[in-house]
Amino acid sequence: TGSGKTHTCSAIEALSANQIFAELSANQSRPARISPNAASSVDILNSANGSGVSVSFVELSGKRVGDLLAPNGSGEVTLRDDGQGNVALVGATRRSVNSADELTAVINLGKSRRATEETAANVTSSRSHAVLLIEVSNLLAHAGERGGRGQPSAGKLVLVDCAGTERKEDSAHHTAERRREGAEINASLHALKECLRAIAAAEAAADSAAAAGERAPRAVHVPYRASTLTRVLSDSFTHPRALVAVLATVSPGCTATEHTLHTLQTVTAMCALDGHTCEESVDVVAAQLYPPPPVPPKDWPHETLLEWMCALKAGRFRAQALAMPTDLDGKRLCRMPATYFTQVLCAGNDALGAALYNEVHTEMDLASRLKHEHVKLMRNARSAAKLGR
Repeated sequence: TGSGKTHTCSAIEALSANQIFAELSANQSRPARISPNAASSVDILNSANGSGVSVSFVELSGKRVGDLLAPNGSGEVTLRDDGQGNVALVGATRRSVNSADELTAVINLGKSRRATEETAANVTSSRSHAVLLIEVSNLLAHAGERGGRGQPSAGKLVLVDCAGTERKEDSAHHTAERRREGAEINASLHALKECLRAIAAAEAAADSAAAAGERAPRAVHVPYRASTLTRVLSDSFTHPRALVAVLATVSPGCTATEHTLHTLQTVTAMCALDGHTCEESVDVVAAQLYPPPPVPPKDWPHETLLEWMCALKAGRFRAQALAMPTDLDGKRLCRMPATYFTQVLCAGNDALGAALYNEVHTEMDLASRLKHEHVKLMRNARSAAKLGR
């Protein structure tokens, strides 16, 4: 929810509308029989090419199917199964359109009537699946076919803008109605995943059999009757020439990481690729809001210790740094008593040894305090991110 599915679909709808009529305009290989009643260039195009474009737009909310193009603004649609894998939308409005602009206007009208609600994840969350059906029919007949009359042929483009899923954490403060909607959305998306997974598995098995020179496997059962959404899309699963594409959207924010992973897992399962993927986990900082604390002296190698002592107090301990043992590192130095600083590092100079001892322990205390502050800040940042989900 809130990752941009409807925004993405809007661009696809606009591109589809333009391409459909661009293809119709380019398809002028047949002799034109222009009607004397043609009122515009588009009417002339449709008369010449014998092509008609019609559009239906419905929304699915649970088991209810609503007509988004009904003249009165709302209408109920009934699903009727013919037993051959085809489901008719009885009562759905079909509007004929003659241009890309007209098609886009009809689509925008339907989208303005779509159900949206405010949720914890999105202010205008789509609470229904929107199914747009665009049909292009060729009404011209080829000479010599069936006594010169021919038969109409048709193509259908189905664009589905699915409602987004929400986790229990996102719906914890929702009303009972919102939670019921979320459960219905999740169930329908699961049914869609199972249908697409069955199709992808069947195609993979057929390709493997063909490559091995074996007989094609039996038709795989596609459980499209499991939900209203998959029933409406039944011919996309059963028609031998149907092509199905899945687009998934994800959010770039760190608070949407779990949603992103779940989306990717779902899409790979839909495409039957879950057996060919691997998951790798890498520990990263939750949010780089604060600079990391300095490395404590106990973790300094000899080179870092030497550099620090040479720069300390404007070079006051430079001679002692250059004379200290080469195997001395921060870990060993932090464990040494004050007498070691005086007798070994400062050649018996009590004042200089005590001063160096105090500087080392001051640096140790500072590093420890900054580390604890950083841990506290990062813990608060993670808690704030969880509350903001």
